Amino acid sequence: MEMLYLDRRQCDRFGVPYFDEGTLTVRAGDLLRSKDYDSFHRGVLEPIGEGKILLTRVREDLPGWYLLNDLDIKFS
Repeated sequence: MEMLYLDRRQCDRFGVPYFDEGTLTVRAGDLLRSKDYDSFHRGVLEPIGEGKILLTRVREDLPGWYLLNDLDIKFS
């Protein structure tokens, strides 16, 4: 399972918490365009393209880190 980082600005933009539990469904491309990501994050997000991903975090996770739970690579 992969963990992806969202900074505070991204959390505000997407309406999800930086510290508390949260869930985000977003197109991988939208997330990728929201920040100048490193090669690890680009390697995870670029192959998904405009497919939707589900990210979740629990309070115990490090701030801003979300678990990539599900991939929906259909272009809906």
